[in-house]
Formats: sequence, structure tokens, C-alpha cells
Amino acid sequence: MRNIKKSETFNKSEKLLAKLGDKAFLSLWSFANVYTDEGLKIDEKGQRKGQGEELCDLLVVFGNHVLIFSDKGQIEYRPTDDIKVGWRRWVDRAFLKSAYSTYRAEKWIKQMPHRIFLDKECSEKFPIAIPDKNTMKVHRIAVARGITEHSKKYYKDDSGTLFIRPDIVGKDHFENPFMIGTADSKKGYVHFFDEESIDKVFDELDTIKDFTDYLSQKEDLINAGMLLVAPGEDELLGYYLSSREDSEHISSPKFIIPKQRKDEILAVQTGFYEGHRKTEEYKLLKEIGRTSYFWDRCIELMGGAAFTGKWHETNGKNYDEEITVLKYMAAESRMARATLSDAFLDVTRKPFPSSETRPRVRVCGSPTNPEIGYVWLVLKFSELQKDYAEYREHRKAMITSYCMACKDAFPQFETIVGIAVDAVNNKGASEELIYVHTNEWTEEEFQHARFLREELGLLKNIKSAILKYTIKTEETELSKLRRRKKKSNKQQKTARRKNR
Repeated sequence: MRNIKKSETFNKSEKLLAKLGDKAFLSLWSFANVYTDEGLKIDEKGQRKGQGEELCDLLVVFGNHVLIFSDKGQIEYRPTDDIKVGWRRWVDRAFLKSAYSTYRAEKWIKQMPHRIFLDKECSEKFPIAIPDKNTMKVHRIAVARGITEHSKKYYKDDSGTLFIRPDIVGKDHFENPFMIGTADSKKGYVHFFDEESIDKVFDELDTIKDFTDYLSQKEDLINAGMLLVAPGEDELLGYYLSSREDSEHISSPKFIIPKQRKDEILAVQTGFYEGHRKTEEYKLLKEIGRTSYFWDRCIELMGGAAFTGKWHETNGKNYDEEITVLKYMAAESRMARATLSDAFLDVTRKPFPSSETRPRVRVCGSPTNPEIGYVWLVLKFSELQKDYAEYREHRKAMITSYCMACKDAFPQFETIVGIAVDAVNNKGASEELIYVHTNEWTEEEFQHARFLREELGLLKNIKSAILKYTIKTEETELSKLRRRKKKSNKQQKTARRKNR
């Protein structure tokens, strides 16, 4: 398989956006400056003339989610005596034109997904399979910079993010300074991020799962006419994240409409973002999340070979198929990654003593999807193996067998992801990745899985240990949150009451 070469970003703003995209969505699914072949022509001799036209500034495709970013960069706001004149010029360029760029890109993606390329010469096809247009979940995002300082002066606050008013539609923006609403109610909602809000949103929601959950819930709220106003993207984000102060929503924040609101309309007040950041729950979750970046590093490290085409061995027919295992890993939320990282680091970091010859194996169910299970295997190189190549063949056979035995131990797992790595005191550095779909298994395969577990002893005594670990982890985190919540001082309580 040949190399996957991404397009180069051009201006400073696009580079910042691409960097944020790679951090949150990981480089395997995030592609800056994507093109169509609309401007390309073929002459009589079959030679290409001209170049393709840019589709969007950043395109992220993951599962059924398609994220289209249009970045207008630094748009200068020029103050005028009539504030509406200066605002009209800025919002037209920064938001409305950008929104229509996302609409055009969406139309092309749905109608001609086979004509999307990574380079303007249109020699490198977009490597990720575009989902069917009937199941595709499109998120349109406009980005522009240059308004924060002027917004701070207008509203006399420290935030600088623009008010969100979904009821403002199209050219109605011209009459509503420093407010962002809906570009075109018939074509769909377009999110707008300025230089302040984009950094805050990407900092708090830096996985594809967390980011798309927030966008999807926000879109549902707006499409249902349930969001009246929010004094900025940061305050809306703060309200969303503050649901984690209830232990029920620690791992999955929600937009919660207060029960006393009979009209079911949400009007977010100022102070939610900074108020939530000061809570003990927020600080604790940030601390817990630190471990989770081990999971991100694993995906990026293991996926590096996908770009270079240097997989040691693969059954994948293309780039998209080759990174299937990594796609399961990347679908986990930040809190889920923390749980998984904690479980697998425990067996990965410790060197193998000379007396330890058996592989270390840890099984953990996906906290995000109960139908997915992970098998993590760490194996020491043995002197009985003639070389590292033989060691890898042995390790590959072992992780395959353990994944099959896992189905017998945990029947609820329909998909089992296997990851086998070197012991820290091995001389080599490589990984084996495998995924097993069991929903179409034959009776012979089920019998073989039972044989591996019952007769060969693979995972035979692991069931109680895994359940104990999972329950213990959840109880520890929840009890900490509850204890710390009770100790919240009066100032924090007063602030939250005021925010609500």
C-alpha cells in the first residue's frame, strides 16, 4: 500500500485548526485542505490541466459522523459610528459566507463522495469511506477570528464569545450586533466558533465521541426550538458540562432542561463555564483524565504505519480497513479512555522478572459500548524463540486465541479487540492488532472458543477478577465525587444557584 500524504495547510489559522483537529480527532481521521476535482480538466493527450477546487478547510469522517470546517481565518472588524455597519461587514464574511461554504461542501460530499481528494492535483483520493447519505450525520462548523476584543468591549465582560440566538436567521444578523444565530433554517444549523470558543470547546471535548456528542445534543436542542439564548459558546458548554456534577452524568454530560420550566425553553445565564471549572467535580475529572492520553498515544503510534504503508502484515484491503481496530479505540470517550488506560498500564509498565514466563493478559469491557471488549496482552521475548520474527508469530497466535476465548468468558461482547505488545524489557517494539466479530460465528467457532478456555485454561479464572476491578473503579470514583460534592463551600453553592 502506498503512502497517505496529507495536504499542506497554508495560512496560520488553517494550521491552528489542523493542529486542533489532529489533537481532538487524531491524525488518522482528520484531513486539512481537502479538494474536489471540479476545476480539473483532461486535454486531448490525456494530460491533466489546472487543479482541483478546495472542498473545505478541515474534513473529519468517523463512522456516520462527517464534520465540515470552514475557516475564514482572521477577519478584521472595523468599528464604525453606526455599530450595525461594522458588524454587518464582519458577520457577513466571517459567518454567513462561511456557513454557505459548509452547505456547498455537504452537497458535494453527499452527491459525489468518490470525487474527494487530499491534494489539489487530485492524485490522492480521500482514504476514509464516506457514510451513506441517508445515515450520514453532518456537523457544519464555521470558524473565524478577530472579534473577541470587540465583543468584550461591547458586552463589557471578560469572555468575548458571541451570544447564541438561534432565532436570528440569515440577514437578520445585520440588525443584531455580536449575536450568532442560524445561517439558513432550511439548510441546517451551522456552529460558529471564534478564537475564544474554539480553544475552550476543543480543550474540554478532545475526543471524537465527546465532541460529536456535544454538537449532536446542541443541534437537537436548537432544531427542537428549545434553546432561547446563551451568552456565548463557553457558557453553553459550561451548562452542558455542569450536568457532570450529578454522578449520573459523570461520563456522559447532557443538556438538562430544569423541571420547573413548563415551556421547555433553555436560557443559559452567564457564569456557568467558570463556575463549573471551579467545582471539585471538574478538577477531579480533569485529574482522572490525565491517564487517558496513554490511549491517544497508542492510537497515534500504532496508526503511524497506516500513513506510510509499512504494516508488517495486514488483511486490510485499504487504509480505511487497516485502521479498523484503531477506530474502535478512537470511539471511546475521554473518561472511558481513562478507565481503559488505567487497566492496561497496570500490566504494561512493569518489567518482567526472569521467573515470569506466561503472558500478562487484561480484559476490559468498553465503557462506551457494552458490546465491545478489549484484550490486552503483554509478552516477554523468550530464549526458546530463535529470533524476534518467531516471537511475533507466537504472540500473534496467542492474542488470536485469547480473543476467541474471551467470547466464551464474556458472551455479551459481539466485537473483541485484541492488542498485543512487547514487555518493557524486550529489545523490540511492535504491536499486533486484531478484531473479532462474533455475531456470525459458526457452532465450530464457539466450540473452539470453549476448548481454548476450558481445556487450555485461557481466561478460565478471569471473570470474577474483571468484574471486581470494574465495580471497584466505578465505586471509588463515584464515592470521591460524592464526598467532595458535600464539602463544596458556600461560595460555590451560591455561584451555582445564581447561574441557574
